[in-house]
Amino acid sequence: MPKGTVYNKSREYNYDVVLKGAGYSALVANVLLSWRIFVTKGMVWWPLLVAAPATYFYITPLLLQKHSKKLFDMCNVGEEFYLGRKRNEILRKCNQILDTEDF
Repeated sequence: MPKGTVYNKSREYNYDVVLKGAGYSALVANVLLSWRIFVTKGMVWWPLLVAAPATYFYITPLLLQKHSKKLFDMCNVGEEFYLGRKRNEILRKCNQILDTEDF
């Protein structure tokens, strides 16, 4: 596998999961900080220290699941190849286990 291919995957993971998680956590911490300053009519800093890590660790697994599903959907190569046939067989078994129509 070429060296650039591995880098592109990690760069995409960093953008899809790490940076978006950090952005969402900064947004939530900033909103909470602004709300707390408005309520107390004074400067406070603790919402940044509490809300940012809590939000980051809450949102990152959700973004990772979305990123993993995107990569799984990109592997859909159809029925004409062995990999596509095996993927669809496993997907059917997963759908039977979950009792659903789609992954």
